[in-house]
Amino acid sequence: MDLNYNIIKKRVVENFLELEEKIKKVSELKETIKKEVFHFSKEPVDYSNLRSIDKFRVLSKNGKYVVKFLKAVNESNGILESSEESFELTDFFSFRDLMQTLGLKIFLQEIITEEIYTYRKEPNLLLKLVNVESLGTFFEVEFICETEHDQEFAKLKIDKVIDDLGLTNSKEEEKLYIELLLEKQGKIVF
Repeated sequence: MDLNYNIIKKRVVENFLELEEKIKKVSELKETIKKEVFHFSKEPVDYSNLRSIDKFRVLSKNGKYVVKFLKAVNESNGILESSEESFELTDFFSFRDLMQTLGLKIFLQEIITEEIYTYRKEPNLLLKLVNVESLGTFFEVEFICETEHDQEFAKLKIDKVIDDLGLTNSKEEEKLYIELLLEKQGKIVF
């Protein structure tokens, strides 16, 4: 079981082309990913406790389907620590049908395109331009911590990147994409 100690800060992007130009000056494109995320839950979905139901999802990335589910989550002081299990599917549609037979249904689908950049050749520091269909474009800075003791250093590094890119005064987005999508659909209100 792998524990992740990643720190992520997310900003709403006002001027995509300007930000993309700035990012390209200080980083190198690592990869572009288009993925679909299918969220499963028992019916009816209890939207009032969203973080408890968003533990099981299927990602479609580069033609492969991967089931991911959370085994443990600990959230404190703005740090999300989680362990996730995953396995690859050979037939998504049969899996979906099996889940429906067991009473689980897809309650939300996200379509996301990510441009992932490595910041100044620092492999643990990623810049992401994330387009979520029907929501818009977001900017994420992610620091992949090797241990939980790296978290304070990671927060300082991320704040420095945000400052260097001139995004200090931009709107920080703390909600998950799933929360924003459901809020837009009128299914939950924060």
